[in-house]
Amino acid sequence: MDTMGFTKTARLTFHDVPYVLKLSGDRDVLSVEVEDVEDGKRWRAKFAARFIEEITQRTGNAKKFDVFVRMLLSAVAQESDSVYIDVLTARDLEMLRRHANPQGPPTTSTAGQSDKRYLILTYRAEFDKVHYPLPLPLDERSEEEILRALVTNLRTELADAKQTILNLQQPQQQQLLEQRRDEAGTEATLRQQNTDLGAALKLSRREAEQLRAELRQRGAGGSMEGIHSKRRNSNPCAADSNRT
Repeated sequence: MDTMGFTKTARLTFHDVPYVLKLSGDRDVLSVEVEDVEDGKRWRAKFAARFIEEITQRTGNAKKFDVFVRMLLSAVAQESDSVYIDVLTARDLEMLRRHANPQGPPTTSTAGQSDKRYLILTYRAEFDKVHYPLPLPLDERSEEEILRALVTNLRTELADAKQTILNLQQPQQQQLLEQRRDEAGTEATLRQQNTDLGAALKLSRREAEQLRAELRQRGAGGSMEGIHSKRRNSNPCAADSNRT
């Protein structure tokens, strides 16, 4: 744990209720704040290192303050399955205690503690499970302060929603851009192929015309030789004179 202090904020949901959880402190003090996102109510408290260590000793599984804080920060970040947190009312906590120790003595009434919340850090080992409760009294605030907190939460939710939408749109936009680039490349290739085919067709036509012209010239030459041959055959005197 950093001896200069630590701060951690997270938005978590417990029992279908969204909360903003804020942790801060140093090597001697732990501050915990839990705010209901929906109605703006807030519970908070500061705990000295000695008080935290006393709470852990009562559970039978003592922890040093710095170890407890590391476990709490890990649970908030959901980094490990062995530690997790919950936010309970006084009645919820009483039911948890009865479930853990059905034969235990009855506890005091929770009627006067209905406004309290409890941040429960649970450590789950291989053969054991330990709950560390931190009591959080209601922070009395004016209606104006509550409304301001609600507005702040709504703005945060809106900013988070915009960022989420942006994160979802970026891969789609990138994919669309790459698709358009591929289509443009394919179109350019097809145009080049069409140009090449047109040029090849023109060349083939010129070659065909040249071939026809050569065939016509050869045909005309053959016809003249045939006419001269017929004339010689039809004039014997010319043939005899040629022989003499």
